[in-house]
Amino acid sequence: MMRSHSVVGAALLFGFASVLGVVGPEPTAALAQSAAPATPKPRPRVKGKTYKVRIDSSPQQAAVYWDAGSSPSPRDYGIAGYTPLDLKLPKGPVKIIVELRAWKTQERDLDVRKNDSVTLTLERAPMPGKLDLRAGGDGSAAGAEVYIDGVLRGTVPNKYDLFAGHHQLEVRKPGYKSFSEWVDISEEEHRTRDLSLEKTEQPTGSLLVTSDQGGDVFVDGIRRDASPAIVNGLTPGDHIVEVKLVGAPPWRQSVTVVAGQQAKVSASMGPSVSSGSLRIIATEAEVEVFLDGESKGKAPVELKDVKAGQHIVEGRKPRFKPFEQALRVAAGEQQLIRIKLEAAPEDRARGILKVQSTVPDAEVFLDGSSVGKAPMDRRDLDPGKHYIVVRKDGYADFKREVDLVENVPIVFAAELRAIAGLKFLSNPRGATVSIDGEPVGATPTTRPEVPAGEHVVEFKLAGHFDSRQTIKVEGGRERIVSADLKPLPTGPSPEQMLRTKTAMSSWGAATLPTGGFTADIGLGYPYIFFARLTVGAFNLKPAGLDLGVEFQSFFQMTTLAIHGRMQLAASGPLAVGVRAAFGGGAGTNGKNTAFFDAAAVASLAFADVAVFSLDLRLSAWTDQFCPSADQLANGVSQSDYCKDGTWQTYGEFEGKDPAGQRFSGSRIYSGMTVVFAIDRRMSAFLRLDFLPGAGIITFPRPRLAFEDKFNSTMFEHDPLYYGTAGISFKF
Repeated sequence: MMRSHSVVGAALLFGFASVLGVVGPEPTAALAQSAAPATPKPRPRVKGKTYKVRIDSSPQQAAVYWDAGSSPSPRDYGIAGYTPLDLKLPKGPVKIIVELRAWKTQERDLDVRKNDSVTLTLERAPMPGKLDLRAGGDGSAAGAEVYIDGVLRGTVPNKYDLFAGHHQLEVRKPGYKSFSEWVDISEEEHRTRDLSLEKTEQPTGSLLVTSDQGGDVFVDGIRRDASPAIVNGLTPGDHIVEVKLVGAPPWRQSVTVVAGQQAKVSASMGPSVSSGSLRIIATEAEVEVFLDGESKGKAPVELKDVKAGQHIVEGRKPRFKPFEQALRVAAGEQQLIRIKLEAAPEDRARGILKVQSTVPDAEVFLDGSSVGKAPMDRRDLDPGKHYIVVRKDGYADFKREVDLVENVPIVFAAELRAIAGLKFLSNPRGATVSIDGEPVGATPTTRPEVPAGEHVVEFKLAGHFDSRQTIKVEGGRERIVSADLKPLPTGPSPEQMLRTKTAMSSWGAATLPTGGFTADIGLGYPYIFFARLTVGAFNLKPAGLDLGVEFQSFFQMTTLAIHGRMQLAASGPLAVGVRAAFGGGAGTNGKNTAFFDAAAVASLAFADVAVFSLDLRLSAWTDQFCPSADQLANGVSQSDYCKDGTWQTYGEFEGKDPAGQRFSGSRIYSGMTVVFAIDRRMSAFLRLDFLPGAGIITFPRPRLAFEDKFNSTMFEHDPLYYGTAGISFKF
């Protein structure tokens, strides 16, 4: 029996020595080593003494990089965190870099000799604006070359980063006139410009048309002038020339025009008749007839030898509205004109209103009814108040109330402002939008009437960088304005994540990150071999939950259990929680056991280097040492102490036949655990369990399963003090 005890003791000493060997010679160096992330470059282990240095900046939330050594390269190791940030830095020279978007980067060489703090005041850095060039709706600018300050920068469409200031923009494309303008860009401004190019004028020719009798000159069916006529601006190629004269058949000819040259044609109209006649009658008596303003007597009248061409016929009679008609007299023909007069309305007061518009084809509404398109001239309105609206698609309504006075004309021009509808979107939603400093609402939102021209649009959302862009609004065209808002950097940084993973442990009160898991393997007493798997189930600060399975064996008894750990609260390095395990197992000669453990745990973390924890655990068990009669009948063997005539000599059985009997009990344990991080993937642990005051103040009954009478791998008596040491692997 003592030989087996020596073997067990040697195994335990070897296990403890192994652990001490790992963490003993150079504790700081061993514990500071971190596993290298894929990117950025892994930071070398910190050797020797370290000091706590707080890095802060104004403004805060700046990224911090650091490195030590003779030729430091802080950026190689990625972001260590965001200000304010506490770092453990080695003694000696350390270089830090503090970087924040829109602020100048600061570098500082430190000589670390003590715990200290460093605060850097950042200087505002000029941020470039963005010029977004797009092809207009006609597509004329697509593919055009873009020159900024005389340098070719690409083609349309494209986006260009420009420093704040005055820049010359030039856009060139073959077959189109070059476009040039000066652009003022502000810091972080996003200006959008829709471009349309004008085609270059093609070389043209001209045409001289003469006629032996005059007449109107038409080119390609369009009247150009009276003969003789010079027609300029004709595209090179064939054109149809016509000369038309009243009383003569039209003259027509095809003419080829050459660029830069003048073609000449002469029309021969032949004999023509130069006059016609008119017969004018009236529905009323005593109607005086006028031809081109000259009185021709009272209707009816016969007018002969009236020159062919355009004339004005009028009929006048007191108390009747004047009659007026324009007509064309054809040579050699007689026309009948009938004058019909209308009685003049009774005299009454009249108002006069003239409405003009700065935009053509605008419709005028008078007191809610359309009165046609501007310009409008009304002389028959009732004096008094009237409401005028001038309206055109793509423009804001012009509205005015006028007060007409008899015979006093009111004249005004409606100034229509081009408008467009804007829809604002952002990712994520809920950003507040303003146009030219005026709030609009939260995305998604719309503004139906925005004046044409350039406007500054800003998007703001808590926890994200602001977005500012300049847009050009074109009247009558709806447009979507969107912004992809980037979140402010708010840790944890890659280095902080690395530290969190390095500090993972299945011991203590702090739970694992969700999805992270550990594998523990150890040697100890009473269970010689110990193994456990633990995985983070969820982690909602300050609470968290871990689940897992564990395996224990002292060869003559092996158990399997499920366990769980719940973190209840955490503040800085301190965490408190509870843990529980339930399981059972079997051994040789009909032995079996079942147990339940529940514990309260408090732990203290020393950065990502070590964790020290204390717990108070209630353990309850039930053990069977001898098989029952049924088990014996089924071929289960039994130990010598279970046989008749032998078990009576064992006082532990208290005179009871142990066959099929269970021996149960419970205890309160105190425990302490120390976990040391070797690197990102591995830690070492040492755990001690004991019964408070056992053998000194209290004298608890031993657990029979922990005595060599019933399990030969145990010590002679239950020592009431236990321990385990081993290695943890972190994933």
